[in-house]
Amino acid sequence: MLADRYAGLVDAILFQIETVEDSHPLGHLDGLLREYVRERLESQRRNLDRCDSRRDLESAVSGVVQLGHEYATLRRQLFVDLHNYGPEPPWRLVGSRHVRRFAVRAQFTFISKRRSYALRHTGAAASGAATWELSVIRDSLTEPVVHVVTVVDEKPLALVNVPAALSADEEDLLQLYYGFDALGRSVHLAGPSD
Repeated sequence: MLADRYAGLVDAILFQIETVEDSHPLGHLDGLLREYVRERLESQRRNLDRCDSRRDLESAVSGVVQLGHEYATLRRQLFVDLHNYGPEPPWRLVGSRHVRRFAVRAQFTFISKRRSYALRHTGAAASGAATWELSVIRDSLTEPVVHVVTVVDEKPLALVNVPAALSADEEDLLQLYYGFDALGRSVHLAGPSD
């Protein structure tokens, strides 16, 4: 009975997620965000198996509800960023504030051809360095350009190895820096010749 109720909650949050996605479309950012939130929701679905007490259950239920709320809030913010002229929008964190692995910046594009960006952690390279993808969305008609960068953690700065194509575009390179900054990471960007 408890498992059915918990599954029903997860399904209700999925319905909320689908509804906010339908009412606040984000173009090419949709694919990245949809994949991410569904992975997170599916991992939350399995949390009931880890519950040993009422407090564990309350934490699992709150986590599912919080995921739905935070995602709906993020979608609304990004929708406004894309469709309303106003102050320059910030980079916005996607997901947990404690595990910072995904950030997005959507910009109003009606008057000028401003780009939108997504920066997300994708795993580890064979060398052990972390791999990240910077997706650059130039307009709604073309597929995003995806740049893969590797990050070697060093104190106090993490060294980010940047491919030549990304190094050649000053605006995209600057946004990569700002994306890491929004995720709370101090970085040094190193191009192919550094």
